[in-house]
Amino acid sequence: MTTSIPVWSRVVVGAEPGVVSFALCLDGVVQQVMKTNVQTAALLLENPQFIICKDDAEPGQTAEEAAL
Repeated sequence: MTTSIPVWSRVVVGAEPGVVSFALCLDGVVQQVMKTNVQTAALLLENPQFIICKDDAEPGQTAEEAAL
């Protein structure tokens, strides 16, 4: 099991499939514990913007293009 999460890098074909456990916390309290791949964990650590998007949204679009 991977214990450190590498710095985010753009998605590429053949990305490392490792699994990482991490906790989602609000106000310092663990709300949910999850397992995800290394790429997603690294992206989440960058504090991305979250939007509600269209069903056909795709990586590479701007947030405005993807938003409902």
